Amino acid sequence: MTDISLAGDWWYQTANLKPADIYLPSSKSHLQRDSWQKITIPNNWYSAGLDFSGAVWHKKTFNLGDNLDTKQATLHFKAVDYAADVWLNGQYLGFHEGYFEPFNFDVTGLLKKQDNLLVVRVDSPYEPIEKVWSLKKRQIKGVLNHHDTRPAGAWSVNGQDANSGGIWQEVWLHFSDQLSIQHLTVEPVIKDAILTDKVDNLALQIQLQLSIAQPQALKAKIAIEQINGKDNKPPVNIDIDASQLVKVSENQYQISQSVLVNQLKTWWPQGYGESAVYRLKIDLVDEKNQLLDSMTQRFALRTIRYDDDQFAFYINGRRLFLRGTNYIASPWLGEVKRQDYQRDLVLMQQANINAVRVHAHIAGQDFYELADELGMLVWQDFPLQWGYDDSPEFANEAVRQAKAMLTVLRHHPSIFAWSGHNEPPWNAPWMKYKYPDYKPQQNRYLTDAVGAVLATDKTRYSHDYSATDEHLWMGWYSGNWKEHAKRSKVTIVSEFGAQALPDVARLKKIIPASDLWPRTLDAKDPMWKSWDYHNFQVQETFKNAGISRGDSLESFVKNSQEYQAKLTQLAGESYRRQRYQPVAAMFQFMFNETWPSINWGVMDYTRQAKAGYWALKQAYQPVLASIEWDVDKLKTNDEARFMLWSINDTWQDYPSLKLRYRLLLANKVIKEGQKEINLMADEANPEWELKWRGLSQGSYRLEAILSQQKKIISNNSFEFVVE
Repeated sequence: MTDISLAGDWWYQTANLKPADIYLPSSKSHLQRDSWQKITIPNNWYSAGLDFSGAVWHKKTFNLGDNLDTKQATLHFKAVDYAADVWLNGQYLGFHEGYFEPFNFDVTGLLKKQDNLLVVRVDSPYEPIEKVWSLKKRQIKGVLNHHDTRPAGAWSVNGQDANSGGIWQEVWLHFSDQLSIQHLTVEPVIKDAILTDKVDNLALQIQLQLSIAQPQALKAKIAIEQINGKDNKPPVNIDIDASQLVKVSENQYQISQSVLVNQLKTWWPQGYGESAVYRLKIDLVDEKNQLLDSMTQRFALRTIRYDDDQFAFYINGRRLFLRGTNYIASPWLGEVKRQDYQRDLVLMQQANINAVRVHAHIAGQDFYELADELGMLVWQDFPLQWGYDDSPEFANEAVRQAKAMLTVLRHHPSIFAWSGHNEPPWNAPWMKYKYPDYKPQQNRYLTDAVGAVLATDKTRYSHDYSATDEHLWMGWYSGNWKEHAKRSKVTIVSEFGAQALPDVARLKKIIPASDLWPRTLDAKDPMWKSWDYHNFQVQETFKNAGISRGDSLESFVKNSQEYQAKLTQLAGESYRRQRYQPVAAMFQFMFNETWPSINWGVMDYTRQAKAGYWALKQAYQPVLASIEWDVDKLKTNDEARFMLWSINDTWQDYPSLKLRYRLLLANKVIKEGQKEINLMADEANPEWELKWRGLSQGSYRLEAILSQQKKIISNNSFEFVVE
């Protein structure tokens, strides 16, 4: 058994070629070496310096040497964006569509010791404006093809700039003997929704898909080890009779086996127990004990359910409130490395985030593996974003890819929910203002068909679509930011937030110096054009949110970040006070900027925190002294009213806590008090109403502190003005 990576130097060509052209001798071909340019694979071609939409030809020559056993050979692609045609040594292997799904080809007998030539035509096309893009898109790429945070944004004619196409994940050859394992599924059979820290007498249902010319008797050697711990199990041996191989198609067979294991640890989110992830390795050997092929797969033990009556998610039988964020690492996923995903997940957890919505796309596999190991819960969207081709043929392809998403990601314990279509046209009446040919029922069948696929996974919560009314954009696209204090009408708050500028130094790297200070606040002022290309929204900033630009870039940055921070704090605390009445989960929009831009991230594209990050961290403290308020600006004769709450998202009781407040004017304490409370696990209570009348003019800060035996458990504050 051998794996040979085909990563590294390839060559690319954007000419309109025919496959036969590539195989002509160089002396007879117009395709001389200097007409091909070098590219490193894996990569998005934009990241490699090619700003192009359409078909790009890739080729690589490689040698295998004399000592290679080539009895069974499989060519693997981990992911190609968006469609691929593949040839090896002049032989056409096949076609694949979809940017996130691994695929492979049996290349047994097609390889040579020297001078192998692999050719891949990757097509990530430009979709014609108005005819196709952006209401009737045909590529299932979600935010990678159409979104507010892409270069030029969602509604510009340049909204497809910086195409995400390319061979963006690994390519390799796998060699085995007599057969090859195409896919391995490990499904724990969990009978009880309530789990303890360890599980006994657990059946693991193992399913193998094989490519084999002739069925034969096999033996399977199975070993289980914990990836992020020391819990390793002794190997299990299973005899497999040839008659147990079920033929699926020509040379394709399936085997199903069950293995009984004891004392496996349960997977818990971070802060609630150990996030135990296991790796199962299976070796297939013949009757002479000769290794034929092997494969590994991750799995973990956990249960998820959503209770409609309680408005709550339960993990392993325990109720859990979800404090989340929305996440897009980059428009070009090939440039996001494992360490980048790890950095982002750690930064999220440091901000007390326990759930992340992968917004309208599928990330790289490293993200999900790290989420498993770090104990981060993941709400996974399918890559449907707004409007698409309304034909049955397109819906059928979306259904196929939705099934592929379940196959690719199902084994990750971190994923607790599937969601289908983000703001489908039939649920987005705002689209009638964007598109003259908008039809109120467009994509209804598409949404239902994809939702039906997601619902087949009974081990998770499934959400047919992310609805427009679950996206609470008061204070940005509509209404006033203070409306977040009102009672929510939805149980899943999947978006809320506001834009904020990065610091001045980074802003100067994004916007040309000539445009840094537009003459007016009118969105039609041409100096805002470069800001608009980098996702800044002029009207929403100045008219809807009412943010003051001030008299300098420094004041503009300060005002912008302060607005995002105060909206984030209010919304975060308000929806937490509504935990299970009716809010079950909340997802701030969004965690980071995805490229050098100005949008909704609480961290800029370099992962420098804005004020909104610290506000989110404060509002998301697992145990929180929350401050409910009526107004943030008062007159001297008004009554200032506040309600102090205790909120506990943990499963730990906190008896005999001290709840203390301090009211400061110009950093001087003018009022203070404390009382003892008992705060039980998974509980929230209004604790103390504070009322003051006749406060003198000035800027105030109200602090609320929860402590236990002099140890501070939560520290919170709110600033207001008396005029």
